Amino acid sequence: MKIIRVFLRRNSYTPTDIYSFYGLPPLSNLIPKHDEVHISCVFTWDKVKCEELAFQWEGQTNKPVKIGGPAFGSQADSFVQGMYIKPNIIFTTRGCNNQCPWCIVQKLEGNAKC
Repeated sequence: MKIIRVFLRRNSYTPTDIYSFYGLPPLSNLIPKHDEVHISCVFTWDKVKCEELAFQWEGQTNKPVKIGGPAFGSQADSFVQGMYIKPNIIFTTRGCNNQCPWCIVQKLEGNAKC
């Protein structure tokens, strides 16, 4: 299945293949053939912007547009290398021991584990 992944902004972990985009969609003739569009939202304060981004992508494609990610509490049931994070990026810990009131990491992943 060919999935376009859309990110609100680019960073050093964002994939760079032809199915990775950030921000608003380009002209429809510049979008590669695909089966679905996934809008990836990491931070809760970006949820409204990501929902607006999903609306924009729905207008540019006739394929299903799904929105998810840590901000929406999406489960990471199966990890596909290079799908939402650049290939060969390795996380050696998960979770966080801080209890910042604005952060959802500890609620989703618990205390840091090595």
